[in-house]
Amino acid sequence: MTHPLPLPLPRAPRPVRPRPPFLRALGRQEPPVLIEVEGRSWRLERVFKHDSWAATALYRIAQRTATTTAAAPFQDPAAAPAPALVCKFNRQAAVFGLPLAWLGPLLARREAWFLESLAATGRVPRPHHRITTEGRLLCHAVAHDFVDGEPLSRRSHLDDRFFPALRELLEQMHARGLAYVDLHKMENVLVGPDGLPWLIDFQVSFALARRQPWRALGRPLFKLLRSGDTYHLMKHWIRLRPQQCGLGPADLDRYRPRWIRWHRRIGVPLRRLRRQLLVWLGVRDRSGHAHSEEFAEDAIRRRHQS
Repeated sequence: MTHPLPLPLPRAPRPVRPRPPFLRALGRQEPPVLIEVEGRSWRLERVFKHDSWAATALYRIAQRTATTTAAAPFQDPAAAPAPALVCKFNRQAAVFGLPLAWLGPLLARREAWFLESLAATGRVPRPHHRITTEGRLLCHAVAHDFVDGEPLSRRSHLDDRFFPALRELLEQMHARGLAYVDLHKMENVLVGPDGLPWLIDFQVSFALARRQPWRALGRPLFKLLRSGDTYHLMKHWIRLRPQQCGLGPADLDRYRPRWIRWHRRIGVPLRRLRRQLLVWLGVRDRSGHAHSEEFAEDAIRRRHQS
C-alpha cells in the first residue's frame, strides 16, 4: 500500500518592517505632537504618510477646557470636530552621509507658492504660514486647510459637475503657466463634500519662469507637461464616467502624447527596480505594492481595503 506524499506547508508571509531611516524624510524622527501655526496650537491626530520626500500629517486645533489636559484632551462626542489642517514636513534626513536638510525648506517654499498662486480658484486648500514647534521655526514645513473629502477612485460617486470642474481648474492653471504634472495619481485628486474636485500635493508641479529668457527656454517643457495633464484628465474621465464624456479606452490614443510612451519605457523598469529594492529591504511583501508596507500611504491603503 502506498502512502501519499505529504503536501508542503504554505510558506508564512514574510513580515514587513518600517522603512529604514535613509528612506524616510525625517529619518528616525516623527512629525511633532504639537505645532503652532500662525499663533495657534495644533495637536497631531494621524500621520497620512512618511516616505522619502515628506511626512504628511493631520492636526487639529488644541482646544483647552476645564476638563482638558495636555495628555488627554477632552473630546465631546456630540460636538463638531475641531478645525483641522494638514502639515507636510519635507526632507531633512541625510542619505549615506549626504546632507539634505537644505532641500526641505526649498520644497516647502515651492509648494506654498503654488497654493498661494491658485488660491483664487477655490479648488486648492488655503495655505498657512509660520509653523513652529517649541519655539523653533520649521522652515521645511508647509501647512494648509484640511479638505474633508475622499481620494478619487473607481468607487467614487461622481456627479456630472466633477470632471468639467476639474478640466476648468487645469485650464486655469495652464493659463497661468502652471502644470500639475502628478495627475496620473488618482489619490492626488479629492472629491470634496460639495462633489467638486480639489487638487492637493504640488510637490512636482511645474511653473514657467516669469522672466525672459528663462520663460522662453521653459516653454517647450511646459507644453509637454500640459499635454500630460490633459491626457491623465481624459484617462480618468473615460475610466470613471465613460457615458458622460462619450469616449472609450480606444480613444485614449488620441490624447496620449508620444513622450508618455517614451517615459513608460524608462519609468516602468525603474519603478520595478524600486519595488524590488523595497522588497529586498523587507519594507514590502513579495508583491512589491505600496499597500503592503507597514505604514502605507493613507489613500493607497484605503483604496486597497475598499
